[in-house]
Amino acid sequence: MNHEAWTPAGIDSCITRGDQKDWDELRQAALDDPDVLKNLRKIAGYEKNLENPFDALCYQEWWRWVQDPERDSWGPNFKDCGGM
Repeated sequence: MNHEAWTPAGIDSCITRGDQKDWDELRQAALDDPDVLKNLRKIAGYEKNLENPFDALCYQEWWRWVQDPERDSWGPNFKDCGGM
């Protein structure tokens, strides 16, 4: 993905359809660009996403990560999410 892809729609698509490589790329983009992190926080924390019967686990994992994005460990449990 390129920088233009990290629109809110691109972030949402990555969360629900991405694989680990995509999620690592999104994580790095959020660490590098405050606007991407801001949009990621909005999308991951949106109440309807967190309650979504199909993708709630993915949004919840991202919501946990955006609460402390600078933590040393990166390994949320994405095994039941999106393209995995």
